[in-house]
Amino acid sequence: MSQKHSLSLEHKIYPDLDLVYSTLLDLRKFGHIHELMKQVVLTDESSPEFKTYFVTEEAIVLGFIKTKPQYYANVYEIEVGKHIRYTSHVKKQVELQIDFYFNTQNKNQLIVREDIQIEANYIIGKIFLNLLKKAHLNFFENLKTIFKNNVEDLT
Repeated sequence: MSQKHSLSLEHKIYPDLDLVYSTLLDLRKFGHIHELMKQVVLTDESSPEFKTYFVTEEAIVLGFIKTKPQYYANVYEIEVGKHIRYTSHVKKQVELQIDFYFNTQNKNQLIVREDIQIEANYIIGKIFLNLLKKAHLNFFENLKTIFKNNVEDLT
């Protein structure tokens, strides 16, 4: 039986909205930094509502089970500069939706909130949610490091 699992994460990051936003809007850029994504290919950009990508991932589950999901993901720009959504059917009976919200009210810091929803059976949902939490916390730490290094290179 399928049920919804959800998680919200908040990331405080370098204040340049354009750099962060463009990295999250293009799933290929996102995939270069995301530790589970091994390949991301843009497959369709003909729709004005979203772009479709083919994603290949690799993860170790429960410390010893290697899984290599391949799936299509759609990226929607819901509200320019404020809200991006990813949707995908990751595996059989595993639906994923991630919403990124951008808050630029503080001029010295960009806050990105991500709301992750997974629809799957109880065990798969919990395992997958934990994998995503770890990977996304690492993603944003890596993103901070990349942007910090690039800014230091310019000065």
